[in-house]
Amino acid sequence: PVDRVIREGQIVGIAEDTLLVTRDGQTRAIDDSAAPIRDGRGALVGTILVFRDVTGVRREERLRRFVAEATSELSSSLDYEHTLATVARLAVPGVADWCAVDVLEDGRIKRLGVAHADPARLELVREIERRYPSDPNADRGVPKVLRTGRSEFLPVIPPSAIEASARDAEHLTLIRKLDLRSYIAVPLKVRGQTFGVMSLANSESR
Repeated sequence: PVDRVIREGQIVGIAEDTLLVTRDGQTRAIDDSAAPIRDGRGALVGTILVFRDVTGVRREERLRRFVAEATSELSSSLDYEHTLATVARLAVPGVADWCAVDVLEDGRIKRLGVAHADPARLELVREIERRYPSDPNADRGVPKVLRTGRSEFLPVIPPSAIEASARDAEHLTLIRKLDLRSYIAVPLKVRGQTFGVMSLANSESR
C-alpha cells in the first residue's frame, strides 16, 4: 500500500479480508488504508497507514449472514432432517470450524448432520461417532442439553474437560486430534420442548 500511495499519490485500501497475526498466534481482522502526506507546496513527503481492528464487526457480519441463510433454509422445507443437516453445513466455516446437529428420536440420540472445515477431521469425527456412540446419560454435552434444555458453553476448553469426556486412552487420543479450543451446544426447541441440539466448536482457526 505504501508503494501504491507513492506511485499514485492518493488514498488506497487493502483487501477486506486482511488479517494481522499477533505474537501468540491469534488473528485480528483489520480495516486499513494508506494516505499521502504532503508539504505546504503539495509535494508528497511520506505516507500514513491507519489500521482498525474490526474482528468484532466481521464476526457480527458472519453471524448475521448465517442466521439469514439458516432462517431461509428452515422456512423452505418441511423435511426437518435435511434442513437441519444443511444448517450444520452453513455454519462452517463462517461461524465455527465444526458443527453437528443431533435430535432425540424414540429415546435415542440421532445425528442428522455434521460438518467440519477440514475434511480429514470430519472423517475423524465420524470414526469417533462409530467407535464411541453418545451415552444418553452423560452429564455433559448433547445428552445434558437435551435433558435440561439449557445451553452448554466452554469459551476455552481446558485439558481436564477433554480428559473427563474420554472413555479410554484410545478415545482420548482421538479427541485430542480434533484440537478443540472452544465449544457451545444450544438446544433446538419447538413450542418450548427441546427436540435437538446444535453443537459448534472452534479448533484450528482459534
